[in-house]
Amino acid sequence: MVNLKYSVGIDVSKKDFHCCLSAIDTEQCVKVKVSHKFSNSKPGFKLFMDWLRRNLKEQLPVFCVMEATGVYHEQLAWFLEGQAIAVSILLPNKAKRYLQANGAKSKNDKIDARGLSQIGAKKNWNYGCRQPESSMSSGVIHASIRASANSIPPWATSLRR
Repeated sequence: MVNLKYSVGIDVSKKDFHCCLSAIDTEQCVKVKVSHKFSNSKPGFKLFMDWLRRNLKEQLPVFCVMEATGVYHEQLAWFLEGQAIAVSILLPNKAKRYLQANGAKSKNDKIDARGLSQIGAKKNWNYGCRQPESSMSSGVIHASIRASANSIPPWATSLRR
């Protein structure tokens, strides 16, 4: 079995963030590779990038999926975008419903990160992620990240009417 892509689920809180790295293979089986907790600060973001580089064993696409948590997720999302990593931000109720549908009975940061990682591995994010642009101001990035959280896939454009 060959891995197709990596997905990082990130559950962000005020002080720290839990992340879970998963890979999906040609059999569509999602396997958790590793989990870790980091400080929600610039030094924590840099440690996260070091951890991610150490744990990526193959040259595959990497997608990060995180919940919109007030303002706590924004700095990390901006940082990841600056590192040219695709970021998708989900509404918390979407992640909660996904976990419930998969039989999760409890909810904590580690379980949420794992669920977000599974969502990222199974979903096709071609329509939801935008490619980072190095010359964007933080205000434009902020608006763009919020827009991608509510983006509608191309096949659903007729539903907007």
